[in-house]
Amino acid sequence: MTRLLQVWLGFRLYVMCNRLYDTVSHAMNRQIFWKSPLSISLFIAIAIDIIGMAVLFEKHKKAGFYMMCAANIWGFILAFCTGVPSVDVLWPIAITYLLMAKRWNEFS
Repeated sequence: MTRLLQVWLGFRLYVMCNRLYDTVSHAMNRQIFWKSPLSISLFIAIAIDIIGMAVLFEKHKKAGFYMMCAANIWGFILAFCTGVPSVDVLWPIAITYLLMAKRWNEFS
């Protein structure tokens, strides 16, 4: 794993943990967290993304990358369903793949 990929994953972990905290605290302040299927789905997508990054970062497994892909695609679908179609959730996967591509065989 290259140093650039390690820095990128560390940065993404930091950002996604903050996003998870913001999502949960915002929903709990409004007391809508457990009542809204959208907020629960968003929580699950962010949690799966964080777990995938941790698996990729610590265990060097492709399964972590695939978990990140699934979570980000789910986030894209959620954004599209809420009327905010955005490709902003897909660019982290593209960057991660570009950083992994040269050493794809190193990951099990």
